Amino acid sequence: MRMVAFCQQQHKAKRPIDLILCWDSDRLSRASSVRTAVLDDLMAAGVTRIFSSEGWVDLEDDCDLLLFNVKQDLGRSAFAKGIAKNVTRGALERTGKGIWNGGKPPYGYAVGDDGRLVIAEPAASVVRRIFARLNAGDSLHEVCRALNAGSDPPPGVGRRHRDPAYKPVWRRDLVGRIAHNRTYVGELVWNRTHQGKHQRVKGGRQEKTAGQRGDSTYAVNAPEDHVAVKDAHPAIIDRETFDAVARLKAARWKNAGP
Repeated sequence: MRMVAFCQQQHKAKRPIDLILCWDSDRLSRASSVRTAVLDDLMAAGVTRIFSSEGWVDLEDDCDLLLFNVKQDLGRSAFAKGIAKNVTRGALERTGKGIWNGGKPPYGYAVGDDGRLVIAEPAASVVRRIFARLNAGDSLHEVCRALNAGSDPPPGVGRRHRDPAYKPVWRRDLVGRIAHNRTYVGELVWNRTHQGKHQRVKGGRQEKTAGQRGDSTYAVNAPEDHVAVKDAHPAIIDRETFDAVARLKAARWKNAGP
């Protein structure tokens, strides 16, 4: 996009860029020919040639332009869709085997050599104390106050902060997310959210995104679309305690005033 903006600026300054040099044309776009707006922007800015490892493309020659668009539709765009299909299939298969699907593991866990979650102390002991206090009737605020009085750092403390005097603290939203996370009972839950352009998992089955337009469609998936595997890794909290905390939180939320 910076390259396109530069070409447009040079065109306005009466110094148009004639040639774009790239290793492969898919570096410009992997969208279909209809959606490759970047090519139209470059042509409007005066670009007439593309040179890559595939050879020359004359954007002023109808035959060259036709062949370029055919490659976009049958090659590069299809390649991107194929990658999306394989990545989604692989993620669904790994989840079924109880393997962590990438990203930072939950507080109290680490990723083992086999790709599954393993308990990480001393953070796991903090999780146990959180559930014990919540099960005893403490509020999220009371749990945070007790944790901040101790020396156990909250999740994400390893990240740098602009202010060197900044001291990370436990917040109610952090404790609340821990209390709602089913990972702590040994359950691996994947597909809570969706951001794929070409593929998604719905009802436990892989399918194309609606319309196949290639738009990014970030959304929070419905609970029935979550892929859950029980006993996928060691549990930090027993299910009875987890369910008891959930009931207490639901009752407190129901009785909360405005």
